[in-house]
Amino acid sequence: MAFVASTVQSSSGPYTGTGGATTTIALNSGPTFNTFNNPSSINASGTVAFWATLRAGAGGGDGIFTGAGGATTAVALSSGPTFSAFRNSPSINTAGTVAFLANLDAGGSGIYIGDGGAGTRVIGTGDALFGSTVSSLGFGYGGLNDVGQLSFLYTLADGTTGIAVATPEPTSAALLLGGSALLVARRRRG
Repeated sequence: MAFVASTVQSSSGPYTGTGGATTTIALNSGPTFNTFNNPSSINASGTVAFWATLRAGAGGGDGIFTGAGGATTAVALSSGPTFSAFRNSPSINTAGTVAFLANLDAGGSGIYIGDGGAGTRVIGTGDALFGSTVSSLGFGYGGLNDVGQLSFLYTLADGTTGIAVATPEPTSAALLLGGSALLVARRRRG
């Protein structure tokens, strides 16, 4: 299990545990992290994906990170050229791939996957979907499975809302939308 907690010494951060001793993933009492979001996502090997804000001395802004009790890895940072901020909790699968929803420097938002290198866009606002255009997205903890498929909420410019499943192609940012899974919640007008 992964969770965010505060210690008696007034520091907080993500931890893992199975009912006995806990493992500290990161703390806000050091020079890097300031605040954390709950819940954190954990994979089968004990690696946690989490959102955190950074102290000014560490570049400020916020980011998506992974860790397993040693050094942490930045998956994506708002101080870079693409992302302005991150929303909701990231999701990590057994392969260590992390998926997250981000606000973009250029405006709008998008769902991305990454493993510490350059992130790959899966879908974003303004993209064509089901004969309309994506106007908003929702994604969070548990939205990425071990096969690499992502489930996400969408609202289209024509008022259609639903849940979709995307399977990113391994060699490009293109995606395949799962047909049978989409039929369940593809069309619902508000």
